[in-house]
Amino acid sequence: MTDTMKQKITVLFLLFCAAHFSLPNCQLSIVNCQFSTLRAQTFDADYKMAGPYEVVARDGEFRASKGGSERDMRAAWELAKAGHHEKACEIINAYADKLQRLDGHDAPLCLIQGYWLCRAMMEEKPLSNSPRGGEDRPLSNSPRGGEDSISSGGLSSGNAALPPTGGAGRGASGGAGSGAHKISEISYCFFDFTGDVFVRVVTKNKKFKSARIRPDYRGTIANVQNDSTVQFLLFQPENVSVEFDGNITDNLLVFTSKPPVSKEEAEAQAKKEGRQFIYIPAGFYEIKDKRLEIKDSQAQPSLVSRLSSLISDGNILVPSNTTLYLAPGAYFTSTFAIEDTRNVSILGRGIARPPRGYEGAHVHRSQNVLIDGLVVNTCPIGAARNVTLHDVRSISHPGWGDGLNVFGGSSDILFDRVFCRNSDDCTTAYATRKDFSGSTRNIHMRNSTLWADVAHPIFIGLHGAAAGPHPERRDTIENLLYENIDILCQAEAQVDYQGCMAINCGDNNLVRNVTFDNIRIENIHQGSLLHVKVGWNQKYCKAPGLGVENITFRTIRYYGEQPILSLIYGYDADHRVSGVHFKDFRLNGHRIYDAMPEKPKWYKTADFAGFFVGEHVDDITFE
Repeated sequence: MTDTMKQKITVLFLLFCAAHFSLPNCQLSIVNCQFSTLRAQTFDADYKMAGPYEVVARDGEFRASKGGSERDMRAAWELAKAGHHEKACEIINAYADKLQRLDGHDAPLCLIQGYWLCRAMMEEKPLSNSPRGGEDRPLSNSPRGGEDSISSGGLSSGNAALPPTGGAGRGASGGAGSGAHKISEISYCFFDFTGDVFVRVVTKNKKFKSARIRPDYRGTIANVQNDSTVQFLLFQPENVSVEFDGNITDNLLVFTSKPPVSKEEAEAQAKKEGRQFIYIPAGFYEIKDKRLEIKDSQAQPSLVSRLSSLISDGNILVPSNTTLYLAPGAYFTSTFAIEDTRNVSILGRGIARPPRGYEGAHVHRSQNVLIDGLVVNTCPIGAARNVTLHDVRSISHPGWGDGLNVFGGSSDILFDRVFCRNSDDCTTAYATRKDFSGSTRNIHMRNSTLWADVAHPIFIGLHGAAAGPHPERRDTIENLLYENIDILCQAEAQVDYQGCMAINCGDNNLVRNVTFDNIRIENIHQGSLLHVKVGWNQKYCKAPGLGVENITFRTIRYYGEQPILSLIYGYDADHRVSGVHFKDFRLNGHRIYDAMPEKPKWYKTADFAGFFVGEHVDDITFE
């Protein structure tokens, strides 16, 4: 077992303990007394371990481990601080090898020992396990990446766009309550790995005192080395935000994935399916005056001619039965337009970010489409079937910069491991809208991260047939599932457009069978947890919605300050909200349910959740 793997096991053990036990203030005062004798003890490089122990307990069958394990874990911390690194690592690794569990009625008190061991690990320099092996290669925001970048990815600086290896993302953030559309630059990088990876981030043009890695749920520890360096371990591919001194508008987004299918495998599969295969090497690809210009690329003349033949209205039209494979470092300033086609795949690790800020790709009136690993501004889907977006990252900055829209006539759409930071709704499900007509069904988003600088992370139901060419028609939006999602932000001053999980049913739509499952929401800057309503937004709609039915919120977690009031209400007696069910709904760790012992019988359970439940609502439950 490697030293890095031992550190990993220890950290996971400590996180497990922290997730399952709590220490009330009254217990802390006892702990301060019980461990006071250890604080006076000194430890040197000749320290002899009492353990390690397989089970640590303070009472019961394994109580004999109490004193020895306390001394060992405190010794690890004190020795690490004193510079006796070899002895400190010996203790850390010994317990990582052997310790299996905490036991007994006083097991929560053992967390203090875990705290010491964790602090000892943070004092030590983590060993490298970079995908290349050998010496550790930090990720830096140096202007071109160079030796500090991982070859399978791309890197951007906060100061300039850097094709072909990456580009500075632009995000909108007006600040909570400002109502202003303010554009700021953020940085992003991306790379692939398996196993674990040690990441070091070095800032070149700013100093900081603290750093934070989000989503918080991932438990990633930011180890600040000095005023310009932070390092951390990722135990599996994640999409995370590295933030300095609490600043969320000048941060680094780190996108990581498992390695994609290789070019050779993709080409063989395309050949097997009778598709044409187009490989696009690294380079900067730009359409000017209906001509394709390529810089910093090894693209052959035949590829230039092939891509040029696909240009239409400044877009690259991807034909049916085609697999495009983008090498890492392939950067396009145009849109991949998938229109009236079938059997299309865009694979690899490319970037498509038109300067205007919209539509790095779109899928219109098409079926059997896969987009995997692309970084875009936005990617709307309309009148399409059987579409999968996997490992797609959407970063937008202009007004109405919705990330991943789904418009009418669409069905069987899957978003998996997507990341959205957008200047409007991150993802939507509408019916008739723009040039796309009809109902929307079977939308599934999972394992994803959403960050709405403006408007909603998830928005459902506003647009429908009443505002389209056939106002007499009724559309249905149904069978939607959002699961295992982290919501990092909502900052929306307009009450009508708040709600991290929002259903605003208008335009003669019927919205039904929607499930939000395992959703984790971090501190809301300005906004609310949810809206579920039938209404008539006369700015966008020509009629109220027909109704909302069968909505489930399961395993929802919110951690942060009290948000603005959430709203649940119908329009009138004929346009109702019916069947809204909350199961294991928790605010800052406190479970909200109908049989709460502290709830007076005459109170609505929703009052304890900070919800307003208005008229024309029936069958609302909290379990």
